[in-house]
Amino acid sequence: MPEFEDDKSRHSPEDLLRVARYQRWVVAVMLAQLALWGGYVLLSMGGRGDLRDGMKFPMILTFILGGVGAIYSFLLYWIARGPILAVMMGVAALLPCMGLLVLLTVHGTATTFLKENGVRVGFFGADLDSISDTGPLYDDDDADW
Repeated sequence: MPEFEDDKSRHSPEDLLRVARYQRWVVAVMLAQLALWGGYVLLSMGGRGDLRDGMKFPMILTFILGGVGAIYSFLLYWIARGPILAVMMGVAALLPCMGLLVLLTVHGTATTFLKENGVRVGFFGADLDSISDTGPLYDDDDADW
């Protein structure tokens, strides 16, 4: 059997920039949620009273961060995987505990998507300078139009 080349379609630099920006927002939301709940646990360990007394603010902030994460998960998946998965991941990111795992999955998907399109990606997102280095998708120098 003949081997065929990998037929991955390259996306436009604008799409890659959008995915890189959305990925940074997803990372920011993940870090904010980790800081929020890590701080809550640390403060409650030495605090007085019941843990449920101070739950209102962290829960409100969790739903706000979940909403922001859901929006950027939806937008990222719309470009990278399509509308059906975008809706599923956007809704799943709203859930308080599961949302962090969904955002971690979205971050991994964005990393894979960007690497497949020739973009250097670190732990905190893509190197935006490497997106402009990907070059044009089509060489129109010889088109003579």
